[in-house]
Amino acid sequence: MSHEPTGPDKWRQAQREASQYNFPWGPTFRIIGIVVVLVLVIGIIAGPVGLLLDWYGAGQRIVSPENVERQFRLAYDSYEGMEALAQQACNFEDLVAQASSDNERVQRQDQLVAVQNRYEQVRAQYEARYEDAFRAALVGPRDLPRDAPSLNEMQALVCSGN
Repeated sequence: MSHEPTGPDKWRQAQREASQYNFPWGPTFRIIGIVVVLVLVIGIIAGPVGLLLDWYGAGQRIVSPENVERQFRLAYDSYEGMEALAQQACNFEDLVAQASSDNERVQRQDQLVAVQNRYEQVRAQYEARYEDAFRAALVGPRDLPRDAPSLNEMQALVCSGN
């Protein structure tokens, strides 16, 4: 009497025979499936981990010596630029008052307006830098004012000798 498998054993034997003889690519699909699942799992895990590491890295970049040095330099350059522009505005105001002709007065007033406009640009950049946490808001120089002085305030500081 031969022992023929029955029930689940018969089904397993049929599967084994089918994969051995009729579907030679079965192991290949299995390997490809395993690789695809591993790539998906790694992607699902790596995404949030990468995001967390990027935020951690951003914090390190903000307080890095290179960034602190850069923010200090930009803040001091901007502040000194505002001082120089305020001094120019004082000079042009004096020249407008001393102008001997209408043509000269108009020219000096145009120059004064240009200096005033440039001052406001530098002032806006200065204040934007101090409002941005990724720039000078956290690491900017503490001996400079957080809010840039208006042109009139800066003129009062730098033009007192005029």
